[in-house]
Amino acid sequence: MALRYFVVLALLFGSFFVCIVPPFQVADEFNHFYRAWQVSDGILLGVRTADNRLGGDLPVSVAKITQVFRSLPFQPNNRIKSNIIFHNLSVPLEADKQIFVDFSNTAIYAPMAYAPQVVAISIGKFLKMPPLSIFYFARFLTLLFWLSMVYAALRLMPIKRTLFSALALLPSSLFINASASGDVLTNACSFFVIALFVKMITEKKRLPQNILLTRLGLIFFISGIISLNKLAYFPLVFLIFLIDKHHFNGLKNKLIVAFVLIFSNLAIIAFWAKTTSPQYIKFEDYDPVFRVGQQLNEGVDPFLQLAFIARHPLVFTKIAAYSLLKSLPHTVIHYVGKFGWEKNYLPIPIIVLLLLMLFIQATIKEKHARFAREKERIGGSSFGQSPKNEPTLLSFSRAKRAIDLSNYETSANLYENVEILTEPTSLSIKAKFGFLGVFILMTFSFAAAMYALWCPVGSNFIDNLGGKYFIPIYPLLLLALPTFEKSKSRVLRFLAQQNVLFAVLCVSLLWSVCQVVWRYYDF
Repeated sequence: MALRYFVVLALLFGSFFVCIVPPFQVADEFNHFYRAWQVSDGILLGVRTADNRLGGDLPVSVAKITQVFRSLPFQPNNRIKSNIIFHNLSVPLEADKQIFVDFSNTAIYAPMAYAPQVVAISIGKFLKMPPLSIFYFARFLTLLFWLSMVYAALRLMPIKRTLFSALALLPSSLFINASASGDVLTNACSFFVIALFVKMITEKKRLPQNILLTRLGLIFFISGIISLNKLAYFPLVFLIFLIDKHHFNGLKNKLIVAFVLIFSNLAIIAFWAKTTSPQYIKFEDYDPVFRVGQQLNEGVDPFLQLAFIARHPLVFTKIAAYSLLKSLPHTVIHYVGKFGWEKNYLPIPIIVLLLLMLFIQATIKEKHARFAREKERIGGSSFGQSPKNEPTLLSFSRAKRAIDLSNYETSANLYENVEILTEPTSLSIKAKFGFLGVFILMTFSFAAAMYALWCPVGSNFIDNLGGKYFIPIYPLLLLALPTFEKSKSRVLRFLAQQNVLFAVLCVSLLWSVCQVVWRYYDF
């Protein structure tokens, strides 16, 4: 049921966001679209000019349509008429007329981050579509890619499927992932690799060799993409240590695979850092005529900042902890319900209600989905139910009697259904501590990245700890929370119902659509 809710709501409201959010009003969407267009031309690295500018040559028409919408970000009183958008949809491409465009913050992004957008732009250029039409097509194709990856992740999840469906459907999440942002692919891959790790961590039965190799291949490939796109998410690979050693035929093999995974990801990070480091231009060195609006801050030097962190690790840890705690309320609000560049939020009561329902879903014990399906298929109260003071899971003999009553005559069916009853419905304590540890590592890794790229050297506070960056991080914390039996409170039991959760999400998404229309459009 959670999968159906996810597909319907994600496709419906995601399509709404694709269409009604004015062009380039998702954070950094201007520069992400520029970079995606550059990659579609086969240029894998941003171009640094002799006069210290960073970007690339793009069609004049692409630069022209973006300028129309630059008056909206950070200007909450500015709005746009819908006929302006329709007018710009008719601007012809004229791909041969080029101009150099600055996009210094995204020029260093890896090309892989824009795979869905590049496909859409390439198709649009082949069909000679107008550039703004190509932009909307890129948004929609990117949404479909994200939806497909998250759907695959939810199919893999053996536990907390409802929780992860709700996380993907949070208004802020859907707003970002229905855009042309380069973060969409990273978000989708992160959801998938987390689900794959959870699947393997909870597997009791030793995996066949072909399935193990397939899953490990996926982990190596997708984690490599994540590390290439966002080095702050690299610590996800440490989840491999939580997989039981019997899947690898011993501890030695497990450690070999784990260290190969870690060092291959580190090699990818080092390669891309070395490739792009000559391109970086400090604020002070950037061409003064073009540096306004390039999201460059005075005093920022990533190399000196990383050296400062290395020399003063305890000082940085204190700065990071203080900044993360002080920014936490805003970060959580951004994570749940923020739209656009400025402070455009869902009402606080809706945000609080969504947070409460997510917390309930994270901490409530759940019956295994396969267990529930088998119980429903077999029918009757004799299968899966037990008198008071007896364990909830059936003993082998009771399971056999229940299966026999349902005409499960073969030994293969018997053992299959007994195995269903003994599958875990939550992570072990060890696994929960592991997820908590990786959550902490990713949080501080992200803080270090923001400190290096955004803050003056030696700054005592880290800015820009936005909630959108925590989309792949907070799920780890929720998986690490302890689980309890259903509360005796009628209110909490009501809020724990799946239908109630998705009804609230539907209302919050509908409110979000209305709020976006009210914020951006002049009628």
